[in-house]
Amino acid sequence: MEHQPRSIPEMAEREKQLVFAAAERYPRYYPHAENATLLFSNFLKSIDRDRFVFAMFLSLAKKHHTLALLSTVRLHRVQAMMDLRQVLEAGASAAFAIANPEQEHFVQTDDLGILEASQKLAKKRHAWLDEHYPGGSKFIKREKEIINPLMAHANLLAAQINFETNHQRGSFEMNFFDAEDAYLVKSDLWLVGNIAIGLLELFYGVNQGPGVIKFADEFESRLSKLSDESETLAEEMKQDERYRQTEQFLQAASSTAPDVP
Repeated sequence: MEHQPRSIPEMAEREKQLVFAAAERYPRYYPHAENATLLFSNFLKSIDRDRFVFAMFLSLAKKHHTLALLSTVRLHRVQAMMDLRQVLEAGASAAFAIANPEQEHFVQTDDLGILEASQKLAKKRHAWLDEHYPGGSKFIKREKEIINPLMAHANLLAAQINFETNHQRGSFEMNFFDAEDAYLVKSDLWLVGNIAIGLLELFYGVNQGPGVIKFADEFESRLSKLSDESETLAEEMKQDERYRQTEQFLQAASSTAPDVP
């Protein structure tokens, strides 16, 4: 068993080492995810001032996307997936706000005059995306379905990734870092990249009408290259038996579990 840090500075130092070694540990997968994260964080040249709601949701999505990348290579899988769920939800609202910038689509005032973000408004935004951008809406729902069965809420399957029984010492090991599983880390790095690509494609599509966003130079060529890389990595992962097992599990889970908002 790898030595587990016993102090906060020691934990931080170990996380730094894991990040700096990520490209060597996961060649192709980490550089792809990193490049997708960098494009997601730097794809804008300008935004019209009245689209400040879009900018707010984009800021939230960018932050959690970068955290998801870092959490993945720092071996905190649950945290990474929770971050990606934030990215998807913020990304959906950001896409909606490109065409619908009015604040009343996102918050309403309760009987006490306090602003609240209601699920009723969220459902209306999702319905709008379903109607006007069904491909992007379906993408967001599909990615959330990957995350929700295992990582949206605490469960025994998620709990086992940083826990082990040490029979030799007769003890339970409750570790800060997950047990490193190369297949899972690579699949999560691919997911980080794929979510960035899907949301960027959605933003670009919604903006075709209002034209309130100016994209960075070479945005289209960089996004196209990332998309090609993503497809190549996906095909590689599909050859692994664990991929097929995971697909079967997700299909069974999505057909029997209630919807997770």
